[in-house]
Amino acid sequence: MRMTHPECAHDLDRPAKRIADGDRESSFVRQSPLVSVVFVSPRYWSDADERREAVSRVYAVLAETLGEAIEKGIQHLTVSSEEELEAFSGRDIGGTAVFVAMSGAVQPWMLRAAERFRAVAIWPAYVPGLLEESDAARLLERNAAPSTLEVFSLLQHTHSLAVWPTEAEDVLRTWKVVGAIEKVARTRLLQIGEPEPWVMSCGRDLNAYKERLGLGLEPVPPQELYDRYHATPADAVADLVENWVGPAVSMGEASRQDVADACRVVRGMEELIEERQADGVVIACFSLIEALGTTSCLALSWLNDDPRRIGVCEGDLDAAATMALLKSLTGQSLWMGNPVVGQSPDVLIAHCTAPRQLCGLGCEYALRCHHESGLGVSPAVQFPVDRTVTLCRIGRDVTAMSLHVGEIVTHRREPTCRTQVSVRLPSLQRFLDSSLGTHQVLIFGDWREELTLAARLMDLQLS
Repeated sequence: MRMTHPECAHDLDRPAKRIADGDRESSFVRQSPLVSVVFVSPRYWSDADERREAVSRVYAVLAETLGEAIEKGIQHLTVSSEEELEAFSGRDIGGTAVFVAMSGAVQPWMLRAAERFRAVAIWPAYVPGLLEESDAARLLERNAAPSTLEVFSLLQHTHSLAVWPTEAEDVLRTWKVVGAIEKVARTRLLQIGEPEPWVMSCGRDLNAYKERLGLGLEPVPPQELYDRYHATPADAVADLVENWVGPAVSMGEASRQDVADACRVVRGMEELIEERQADGVVIACFSLIEALGTTSCLALSWLNDDPRRIGVCEGDLDAAATMALLKSLTGQSLWMGNPVVGQSPDVLIAHCTAPRQLCGLGCEYALRCHHESGLGVSPAVQFPVDRTVTLCRIGRDVTAMSLHVGEIVTHRREPTCRTQVSVRLPSLQRFLDSSLGTHQVLIFGDWREELTLAARLMDLQLS
């Protein structure tokens, strides 16, 4: 076994590298385009050639300023007449748009066009700094400023989200959040078994997740996974076994045969996901332990390290909805765990499954047995300390979101689940007051701005 440094020392064979060309494109990686729309009235720009050249310069500046979006596709549209507006209004666009008013007399066009988008950034292009000084002056001269503020003021009260950007990052953040929400609405997860009875806080109504978020949940009889497990011989997972055993710092109670059995669960889940064209699974994992004598801990770790997938244990549908949003927003590896709350602001998060790539590269880990049952294999992952993390959970019948940002600190190991992380929060009382259930979804980084925006757009009460 190869020794590693706990601060991200090895780059594992990430599942994304093994995607066949013919696989379905994951909902988590397909981003909708950003659309820029320039509104220009011939009343103020009577010379058609001058108007066309000025619009072209605006597009060029937007393309350069929003360069990150260009790689994922940006559309440029112009509205300078009722006819162009009618053609525009008939298109199925959605997503996020950047509106630029180049003159007066365009306010009605902008308001009607805004109906086609979930979010609209009203960019004051007449402010010196975006355009060349001469072009900015022309926009001011031709009444672009009052048009811009008038439309923004109205959309503030009538539209789902209107943004007044002061820099490119404001536009890109909005675009990413709207794209994430659209991804969640395309996501399909396989529900293998019912939520475990002790996860009492999570919802049970699959229709609520569909109606509120667009999230699709397809019930699958657990026996379908069990049958695939039994049909997978041990030698068919030899490469996967080595992927787990090779980088591990120790094996603990787990044997190589235990790892092979757990890897047969991995293959069974992958087959179900691919056959049913899904994006992940929510599994009643304790029922699987009883049926197979092994665990799904490695399988869920494997899925959560894949930018195309998520894997959720204990059948927790609220955690599934949260992970779908965070994976759609960031593409990062995710972890869900149980908070152990005491009297200090340090909250211990613990669980028997965890991704190995939470810190960007591979984290140090050992292979242990499952804490509660003593069976199967569980990765005990060592997270790096002094890192900012975000804790999040959607709950209360898909109407609320809790959101906390803290820092990983050193801690004493406790006699509970294998992977343990201590997060220092600004206020333990606020954490308790806003609690929506036991499982917290953890992601590295401070995602407050994005998730606050997402909660607003998804009509989730933020606590």
